[in-house]
Amino acid sequence: MANSLYVLKNLALSVINSYSSILFSEKRIVGILIMLSTLIDPLTGLTGLLGSLIAILFARILSFEDWSSQVGILGFNSMLVSLGVGFFMPNNLFWTPTYWLILFGASIITLLLFLTLNYLTTTYLNMPSMSISFSIVAILFSFFIMRIGQVTVVQDRFTLLSMEFMDLNIMTYYFKSLGSIFFSPYLLSGILVVLALLLTSRIGFLLSLMGFGISYYFVSLFNTAYLESIGLYQISYTAFNLMLIAIALGGVFFIPSLTSYIIAGFACVLGFIITYAFQFIFENYFVAPYAFPMNITVFVIVIALRLRLQDKHPNMANFGIYVPEDNLKFYYNKIRRFYQADGLQFYLPFVGEWTVTQGNQGDLTHKMQWAYAWDFEMANKSGETYRGQGSQTQDFYCYGKPVLASASGWIVNFVDGIEDNPIGQINTRENWGNFVVIHHGYSIYSMYCHIKKGTIKVKNGEWIAKGDKVGLVGNSGRSAVPHLHFNVQRGAEPGSQTIKSQLLNYKERQTGLSFKAFGIPQKGDVISALIPVNYLQDLLHLKVEDSSTFKVKCGNQEFKETWTVEVDLLGRFYIKSDRKCSLEFSVYDGIFNVLEYKGNRKSALQALAILLSRLPLYKAEESLEWTDLPPYSIMLKPFMENSLMLVQSLVNVSTIKSKSLIKTENETIIVASQTNLNIMGKRIKSYSGKIEIKDLIGFTNIQLNLDNKEVMTVELIEDESIN
Repeated sequence: MANSLYVLKNLALSVINSYSSILFSEKRIVGILIMLSTLIDPLTGLTGLLGSLIAILFARILSFEDWSSQVGILGFNSMLVSLGVGFFMPNNLFWTPTYWLILFGASIITLLLFLTLNYLTTTYLNMPSMSISFSIVAILFSFFIMRIGQVTVVQDRFTLLSMEFMDLNIMTYYFKSLGSIFFSPYLLSGILVVLALLLTSRIGFLLSLMGFGISYYFVSLFNTAYLESIGLYQISYTAFNLMLIAIALGGVFFIPSLTSYIIAGFACVLGFIITYAFQFIFENYFVAPYAFPMNITVFVIVIALRLRLQDKHPNMANFGIYVPEDNLKFYYNKIRRFYQADGLQFYLPFVGEWTVTQGNQGDLTHKMQWAYAWDFEMANKSGETYRGQGSQTQDFYCYGKPVLASASGWIVNFVDGIEDNPIGQINTRENWGNFVVIHHGYSIYSMYCHIKKGTIKVKNGEWIAKGDKVGLVGNSGRSAVPHLHFNVQRGAEPGSQTIKSQLLNYKERQTGLSFKAFGIPQKGDVISALIPVNYLQDLLHLKVEDSSTFKVKCGNQEFKETWTVEVDLLGRFYIKSDRKCSLEFSVYDGIFNVLEYKGNRKSALQALAILLSRLPLYKAEESLEWTDLPPYSIMLKPFMENSLMLVQSLVNVSTIKSKSLIKTENETIIVASQTNLNIMGKRIKSYSGKIEIKDLIGFTNIQLNLDNKEVMTVELIEDESIN
């Protein structure tokens, strides 16, 4: 009995989620609102509900998904087709064998077509198939009904609270157009869909207004009679196609930005042309284009822009998030913070401290298609790259040093056997000298040149891991003095076009040492790979189920706070506080990063998030400093963060930036930080403070200041923190 109720509950939730998935939402209230909007016309709404249920049941009976699933993605195309069946079905055919035959056939065929098309588009185009299967089946079944002699002209039908007595002028058309997406072109239906859209995405709502505005302008320009003829049962195909185009391109497939909005506006014009063309082709058959114009337009624009040499302005949203605000937050909190959209990322191909003697767009040989490359040498404290007179290759500090694979991959090309040049002479016949090329997939290769003869021990086809030795630095090829040439390129052959790329997790020496999570070193930079403590989670006391209790003083309040480390099914790590808050974090390559903060704003855990958004753990006498762009959630509540994202999509009005320094004193690691929130160039909040960390004990003391005034002190209660 309990198992049956569990299955029925999951089935019901899947049906609800099939409605919400049309707006790329996972919120049940969104699905319920859309479902209610379709039930304004009970027969149409009930037919859509049955169609979704039939598809999901069929998928589970045939094991396309598990009975425990609550995902509705397999039902939404069938639900849309079934809504169309219910909307266009003549009244005299409801609940006849013909009705059930068409309903079952349309639902199941749409499901099978969706499974096939979605596999093909995700595999070969890296895109969901969206509502292509709905559009194809809806058109085919419209022709089928015409073929068997049934007229697909909507008749008067019973509706609930359609509110057609109200006239909101142009907004009436807007609401009806939104309702038309779900074959419910009624004022109340549109209002319910707007509520669902606002709960999903405010950016999406504004984009829908843009799409509708473009549609209204062109329709009124070319076909005023059409606007005047919009009645109770008129589906506004032009408007709803353009609204969906605007949402999909303005904020779903691209990071919301002024550029993405411009692209969406251009696509709406293209979509209008395609929609009108389809309507002209099908109008003599009383058949509609449904959502076919939207699918064609979105596919063409997305795939075309993926062919750009660099992904920027607008940036693609390739991380499986389909809500515009969430896309934008992911971009600001993850992509902008850990990557740059226009460059690949590799690790340093050496250990120790090296100097960049020629960088990207160099003044010697790094030009044209070979511009994105580096030359590296080693130097002493005086900046000299050799001992003595520097007349022999052995005099140079980098000569004979190991060259390391900057990323894992397969050896696809190498040359070994070219002699080193005498100092000051070059070999232009074998320009690259001894070299190794590693393939990393997707036509991405890294190349290491001027290697010493006889030191390459790899072979073609061999897998090599990041950090493995590929050879020793030499002076072969076009190389007057020993150095390492390194670049990322498009092909396996030396001389292939280079690719703009970044180097990861390195230290840069200027007046002191600074840590760079990623960057493009320039000529003259002195850099070295960060060698972090590899047992960081143990040291910070952040293993799963680790627990720590603190004594916290916050203003006039004093309380105890307990942290527990947890991990979810997706492998995401959290520190959970009994103060009803949580902190998602990651530890990668020995670097601790705060990813998101949720909950109570008066806790020691928030103080940790503000002061320690990033920690490249580095235990040495010499101090190390770094900057970070922490997630907005460490300072802003969800409503403020979402509101800010709406503005940020148009203009970059705010930043959160932190600056930190780490040093070791008497076996205690001390991190001092300052984190500022700036809006419109004006500093709104400035937090500062320090954190003390003891090996294998974790965070022992935290001091948080706001605008130089102490607001919180935290002290570990050590006897309660030991498991």
